[in-house]
This record gives sequence, C-alpha cells and structure tokens, in this order.
Amino acid sequence: FILLTKLNVQEGINAEKQQAIAIVYPGRFVICSDTIFDEVDLRKYCSLTYQKSEEFTGVVLCLVSNRFLYLSSPISKLTDMLYSCLREATKVKILTDLNCQILTSQNVPVLVERFINFIFEHGLESKGKIIHDKSSEYSNLSTSSIYRQAGQETKIKQLLNEFLEDPFNTSLTRENYTEHDVANGLKRFLRQLETPLLGTRQNYDAWLRSTVDSSITPDQLIQYYRGLLVDLKQHFPVHYATLRKMLLHIQTVSMLSDRNGMILSNLVSTFAPCIISQALAPLPMTTTTPMNSYTNEPRERRGLSLDDIDMK
Repeated sequence: FILLTKLNVQEGINAEKQQAIAIVYPGRFVICSDTIFDEVDLRKYCSLTYQKSEEFTGVVLCLVSNRFLYLSSPISKLTDMLYSCLREATKVKILTDLNCQILTSQNVPVLVERFINFIFEHGLESKGKIIHDKSSEYSNLSTSSIYRQAGQETKIKQLLNEFLEDPFNTSLTRENYTEHDVANGLKRFLRQLETPLLGTRQNYDAWLRSTVDSSITPDQLIQYYRGLLVDLKQHFPVHYATLRKMLLHIQTVSMLSDRNGMILSNLVSTFAPCIISQALAPLPMTTTTPMNSYTNEPRERRGLSLDDIDMK
C-alpha cells in the first residue's frame, strides 16, 4: 500500500462525519471502521481536488457514479499526504495494460470512450477519392476514409502521452487533432496492449477452434461464441466491456459506409490486428479440440445476447 492513516469521511458535504482508517493502494482506496467497509475503485474517479474553504477543508474525491467523498483530518500534514498519495494512486503509469487505465462507469477506458466519441462526431463521414478496382481487397474504399488514412506520427504520440497524463482534461478538439490522428491513436492503443481484447493465449486458441472444426453447425457456433464472451466478461471484465464498445463502434462506422467508404469487411481487416495483436500470432493446430464445453452449455445460457450477458 501507499498510505495508511486515520481520517474523517463524509459521503457528501452535508453528511455526518465518520472516523475511519484509510488505506491507499495503487488503483484502490479502502475505508474501514467498526461500522463501514468500503473499497473504492480509483480507476473510476473523475476528479480529485484539495479544497480549502470555510465550508470544508480537505480532499474531495469524485467518482464517475456521481459519488462524492469528503476526506479530512485535523492534522493538516496528514491531509496533504492523503492528497498526494491519492494523486499517485490514480495516476496511469502505462498504456499497455488495459486494467490499469482510468475507466468509465461501464468499465471502458476513458481514452477509448473519448476517442470513439471524437470519431463519431468528426470522422464518420470522412471520405475522399474512392478505389473502384474490383480485384482489390479494398474495392470501394476511400483513400482518406476513417481508419484508412495515416495520421501525423508526432500528433499520435503527443495525443497518447497527453491521455496517459490526464485522460479527462486533455483537450481533444479539431484545432489540436484531426479525426485521422485520433483514429490511428485508437488503433495503436489497442494494438500495443500486453493482453489484447480477446484475452490470453488460451482465449485466442479457444476462438480459433471455431475455424478448424468443420462439423460445427451455425447454432452451435453461436452458442460457443456466447460461452466465450461469458468467460471473457468473468475473467477479463474490462477487456469484455472494451471489446463490446469497439464492436458497436465498428458496426456504427459500417452502417455509414455509403458516406465514409468503410464497409464491414474493410473494417474487419483494419481492426483484426488490433483486437488480436501480434503477441497472439496463431500457433499450428494439429488437432481439433472438441467444443462441447460451450456447445453443450446450460439451456439458460443458450439464448443469451450481449445485453443479457451485460446484466449478469
């Protein structure tokens, strides 16, 4: 842990003060006393301020669920230490670990959420000269379509570094970045993850089995994929939430392909290396592992949609 101290806790400015022991860990903040035990996920904070006024003097921690914690101590040096330690605990050290990012209430990294929102606003109708070569894999694809055109390398690096420092307050505007800078920043962020969106090597191999078993029926394949998604959500909840967000975004871009030139097959070719990543390049598969663990899954799981999985 980073800090262990006594402090006063208020759940809102008008709430009653409670004395408690506070333990600050990287990404976590534990408050405990005889009557309360609260483990706060610091990855879901949205602001941290040191307030000094007649009404309150201390640290105000705001979470993405619109929850406000007022933390104070009669010893000013302890309050100073608490603020410094909480700042350290909420700081993102690297961009290659999805679980260490600052998250929204839906478990999606703020970086991913803001990049997608920017592209939704400025890049969905990005379209230039169209390629009409039917023999090409990229037929009907615009040379400047979103996710097709390269951004400026210096801008992409600057963008990712700024979001590493402060994902909430980084200025993300057309004056600073183009939609292509942001789109390439999003792809690079996903591609450089140590554990890609599909999870570990075992997860990847499980997904790959569906492509080598020719006897599986479409209904069995759907059941199998549902089982994999349930497992991904259970063991890698942030990966699951981010994968879901990205798939919905890809679908949205493809639905406007008449405006941006990016049909679904082109988007799949673009994002496959980002979702799987080079770290999980396929291994030779000499046997077809049975998929009974998912195709014979319990009846209550067979009809699950993504929305159903989210509710569990």
